[in-house]
Amino acid sequence: MYWKLAVGNIVRRVLHIIREEDLSLTTAAIGGLNLSAVSDDENDDDRDGDSTLSAAAVAAAARSTLRPPSLQTLLEDTPVSAAVPQTSSSGAADKSSRSRKLKHDVIEAVNELIQDIVTCHEQIAEQAVEHIHQNEVILTLGSSRTVLEFLFAAKGKKRSFRVFVAEGAPRYQGHLLAKELVARGLQTTLITDSAVFAMISRVNMVIVGAHAVMANGGVIAPVGMNLVALAAQKHAVPFVVLAGSHKLCPLYPHNPEVLLNELRSPSELLDFGEFSDCMDFGSGSGSPLLHVVNPAFDYVPPKLVSVFITDAGGTILHTCIELAVGNIVRRVLHIIREEDLSLTTAAIGGLNLSAVSDDENDDDRDGDSTLSAAAVAAAARSTLRPPSLQTLLEDTPVSAAVPQTSSSGGDSEGKSKSADKSSRSRKLKHDVIEAVNELIQDIVTCHEQIAEQAVEHIHQNEVILTLGSSRTVLEFLFAAKEKKRSFRVFVAEGAPRYQGHLLAKELVARGLQTTLITDSAVFAMISRVNMVIVGAHAVMANGGVIAPVGMNLVALAAQKHAVPFVVLAGSHKLCPLYPHNPEVLLNELRSPSELLDFGEFSDCMDFGSGSGSPLLHVVNPAFDYVPPKLVSLFITDTGGHNPSYMYRLIADYYSADDLVVQRRATAGN
Repeated sequence: MYWKLAVGNIVRRVLHIIREEDLSLTTAAIGGLNLSAVSDDENDDDRDGDSTLSAAAVAAAARSTLRPPSLQTLLEDTPVSAAVPQTSSSGAADKSSRSRKLKHDVIEAVNELIQDIVTCHEQIAEQAVEHIHQNEVILTLGSSRTVLEFLFAAKGKKRSFRVFVAEGAPRYQGHLLAKELVARGLQTTLITDSAVFAMISRVNMVIVGAHAVMANGGVIAPVGMNLVALAAQKHAVPFVVLAGSHKLCPLYPHNPEVLLNELRSPSELLDFGEFSDCMDFGSGSGSPLLHVVNPAFDYVPPKLVSVFITDAGGTILHTCIELAVGNIVRRVLHIIREEDLSLTTAAIGGLNLSAVSDDENDDDRDGDSTLSAAAVAAAARSTLRPPSLQTLLEDTPVSAAVPQTSSSGGDSEGKSKSADKSSRSRKLKHDVIEAVNELIQDIVTCHEQIAEQAVEHIHQNEVILTLGSSRTVLEFLFAAKEKKRSFRVFVAEGAPRYQGHLLAKELVARGLQTTLITDSAVFAMISRVNMVIVGAHAVMANGGVIAPVGMNLVALAAQKHAVPFVVLAGSHKLCPLYPHNPEVLLNELRSPSELLDFGEFSDCMDFGSGSGSPLLHVVNPAFDYVPPKLVSLFITDTGGHNPSYMYRLIADYYSADDLVVQRRATAGN
């Protein structure tokens, strides 16, 4: 049965473990040999007792290492490498020792895999508090242990929310989930599958389990899930899928090994005692009068999925508006590249690089560490070429392009190379960890660093306008008050979520004179304002700002009255992408439930027109894009900058090779 994809996934994971452990042992064995590039037919008699391998043997060993070995022989008593000749009489002992070592490592890794599968529900549930907030309404379909543990974990963190459970006909697994939720003290509402579209407008988030997650991000889930996903997309409700990593399948839906559905027994739908006269061959045509189709699964395409949450963390698929996440990933990649480049440059700088001809005085320079011009050029090209991030933190030599300069040491040279290689790897890892810790510290303290500049920008008896709620703006204004500045703050409430109410409350609690106004009153009040100070969701490479909805209105009003429009943003919000890049989604739509009480408007929002579409549409965008021409100044944790300078500041934080962070097409470990 092809539908048991999780079984195939686990088998593939075990095979991958065997290959990886074998490759690790083989690479270690080859790396421990003294590989000399002498000719195969030179001095064969002199090297009988030496472990040095010829160039051909080295090449054969490399080919054998890189070629996928036969899984049938990996766990048998095989030599270190079929292409590497045994160099001593202890070959049989080494062979047996390696086999035992491989079996031991594979068993340990498989036990870890089993433990990961057993505990995946708990690991996924630990992330519940990050996704479920107070007083939300969650919708789910059918029954899933992962969803049950996820919801219960949120309740354990003092989250108060309600769960709508679609029953999941014809097996009605939702009844079991509803019973479990009630038993654990969660407020639960059981609805029919056909009521999903009618109730989705009241929902803040859809959270479901998965039978399998395909390589393209599509989901195979219980039947009826596609209807739920379409309803969620229609009402801009996030569709969140919970799946353990063992359910991540490396196959695509179009692969012939994948059967996109299976049919279950009609007995789950009908009582055949009542319908036996319809389902037999009473028509005389040789076929039953009534056919029953009972599919087991739905396929949900990736475009309908907002977020995957696995035991390895959450993965945002199509909510590209969360640009700060990508920014931090790019910063870490830039750190790795910079630290590797620094170490490689230092290593090359420590060599005696002489630009003599490659064919001059070769005999005179046998024992000299001086490199030729060609070697210097090759080393420079290797240094300047962006290295593969997959290998940067592995045990790699200082530079593949820098030849080893001494051959007289024999074994001592091999040990020296191995020591240098290991030392450089440890140094690189240490430097990267230190730099990442500094980045984390910068992100944590960016509010304080921005707030330190408040006294330079806010003066006595000024009137400041802001919109919505921002911790950075709060700390900035409070820092100015601490410096004995006396000023008043106008806070636009930021409908429909009214985050401005929260900011106004915080400002009053800290002793600042505050006036709360409606968003529509901004233009009427802007003539009394000396400065607009706002936060940002992201700052684009052209100096444009993605900010909470309504910010463009404020910026236009400020420009009309020549009021400075100042944006506060930590450096982790500086995005290297431009608004026209395809990776950037300039807006997203939130649930209409933030705007309307659907108990009063249900007659307008149903399909009462008879045309198949609702009479009333509700659009609830989350963000505005403010073009750079409307921004007067950016204040970051590194100081104040003009919008035209942002691209240069961003260039210092990111590498060009990391601007487009692509999600891997296949699901791995």
